[in-house]
Amino acid sequence: MAKATCDAGHVRVSGHVARAGRDLHVDDVVSVLLPRRVLKFRVRSIPARSPGKAEARELIEVLEDLKREIDL
Repeated sequence: MAKATCDAGHVRVSGHVARAGRDLHVDDVVSVLLPRRVLKFRVRSIPARSPGKAEARELIEVLEDLKREIDL
């Protein structure tokens, strides 16, 4: 799903359209346009290993989480 979302041009990192596999850095702002919401967050830290659920919540700061209407 992440690759398809990037390939469709629905992911921006610090204002630029992001491709799948792009490296993220601390303080990057990521915007994701999903079918029913728009999510914007800041990267707070990047772990050396895969985080657990509790640790994962600390990796980003949610800036916006907006519901959107679906155009049919």
